[in-house]
This record gives sequence, structure tokens and C-alpha cells, in this order.
Amino acid sequence: MAISEEKDRLLCAVLAHESILCRKAYEEFFDMEFLLASGGNSVKQIILVHGAFQSFVHHLYEFCIALIQRDQNSLDQIIAADAEKHIMVAVEKAWQIERKNPVSYFYNMTDTSFYSSYSCFPKHFRQARNNSAHALIKRAKSGQPLVDFYSLYRMMLKLLFSHLTQWWQNIDIEQTNWHDIGKFDIHEIAMQDVHDHLVTLGKPGLPGYPKR
Repeated sequence: MAISEEKDRLLCAVLAHESILCRKAYEEFFDMEFLLASGGNSVKQIILVHGAFQSFVHHLYEFCIALIQRDQNSLDQIIAADAEKHIMVAVEKAWQIERKNPVSYFYNMTDTSFYSSYSCFPKHFRQARNNSAHALIKRAKSGQPLVDFYSLYRMMLKLLFSHLTQWWQNIDIEQTNWHDIGKFDIHEIAMQDVHDHLVTLGKPGLPGYPKR
């Protein structure tokens, strides 16, 4: 069934939201990656950077799925094989652009080199997303640890992120209709929680709270 105009507006809000979450996750991971590169290697830091990378992979994959739904003009569930096929097309399009960019990692990359390196990317991308989205034991031990996925595909993930989210990153956040997403205004509840916390610590609460 084709997507109605109303549902398309809702899907666009979801796409815009996922692009923001994906950007946030990417920036958090980049900061953590820099920390590890600078010598941070405690167990806690390694676990946190693992979580940050998981979050980036998860949001980027979900963004891809929503894009595929919009391209297909259908909200039907996308089977794994179709998702992998469409993601590979997106990867190929991004690579064709970047292989002509002299400052790109993919500059002048041959067809043979590209397909030998990235033909399995969509499948491994989906598997990495599944391990991050669900509390599965594969997260702790799988056929492909997340560190291997990162090592093999980090440049492709960054390329895909840059090309797919570029337009969505430029939307006017304040003017976008976020529907229920934008109704999450918890100011009053948060103020009450801060007041209660201060009182618990034996400190003066916030003026005007609790509200009667």
C-alpha cells in the first residue's frame, strides 16, 4: 500500500529525528575514539566507546531502513535481502562520487578493490545493528566482534553517514513539525525533580516548588 501524504509527513519527521540521533551518536563516538587514540584504555572507557559505536551503527541502520521505505513508497516491513540490496546501492552511489574526490579515502579505488572490500558490508551492517538493538548473547560473543566490523568498515560507515544524512542535517529544526516527538516538553516535571533532589540533599528547594 502506498504511503499517504499524512504518513509521509510522519515518516519525514522520523527520518529527521534519526538523522539528529545519528549525528549525536557519531559525535559521541568520535570523541570517545579520540580519547582512546590519546591513550585512554581503561576497561570502562573501552566499554563506553563500544556502546557509542553501537549507538551510531544502530541509528545509521534505522535511518537507512526509513529511507528505503520512503523510496519504495511503502511502510511494509523490509526483508533482510531487500534491505541489503538497497544499502549496497547507496554504498555504490556514494563510492562513485568519492572515488573522484582527490582528498577522499576512496579516491581512485578500483572496482575490484571496492567490491572485494565492501560486497559483504550490507550483511555485516545488519548483523552489527541486530546485536546492538537487542540484548543478545551475540553482543558478547559472535562470529564477528564489533571491533572487527569497525576495523573493516569504519570508512564506509562514515561515507554512508555523510552522504545519506547530508540533506536531513540542513532542515530547520525549529520550523519542522515533529508531531509527538516535539511534544516531549518535560520542563515542569524536570523542575519538580530538581526541587525534590535538592530537598533530599537537605538544601533549599526551588522557589515556587512544589506547585500546589
